[in-house]
Amino acid sequence: PVDDYQLKLVKDVLRTGKGTVHEAPMPVAGGVHWIRTSFQPMRNGTGTVDKVLVNSADITPFKDDETSLRPSEEQFRSIYQQSPLAIQIYDKEANLTDVNQRTLELYGIDDKTYLLGYNMWSSPHLTAEQQNALKNGHAVRVSATLDFETIKETNLFPTNKSGIMYFDIYVTPLVLDSE
Repeated sequence: PVDDYQLKLVKDVLRTGKGTVHEAPMPVAGGVHWIRTSFQPMRNGTGTVDKVLVNSADITPFKDDETSLRPSEEQFRSIYQQSPLAIQIYDKEANLTDVNQRTLELYGIDDKTYLLGYNMWSSPHLTAEQQNALKNGHAVRVSATLDFETIKETNLFPTNKSGIMYFDIYVTPLVLDSE
């Protein structure tokens, strides 16, 4: 059955030529099922959108999984953000994708976007041997210094810190069960 909202989505797709996806609960015998409906424009020979392909799927099992994982995800997020240790997450290409609050405090910055995208392989503190160890799935310990005056002079990132910070970094490749 098509409701008024779905009819509006069809009209929007016809008007804009852009597809959309809508998820909504649907009462069924014995409970509620979640339905994901995709609205995709179909173009005629002249390129004009004159039809909309509507495809629906029952996504209740995925929603159930999402609901059951939420407490675990919230717990991890709390531990990550409240850790007294600076934690940085890099993707498989060694680009920085996230940092926790402690990292921001240590570096003296408010906005993590100044750090995101930094490539670990460009670090002057990481030797070729350490890079090879990391690429082969082994953890390494890196001793490093951070001169805040140099950071300010080179505009690496804005910081309210000064002086030199000495620290040890433990870089551990994260292996997920799904890999």
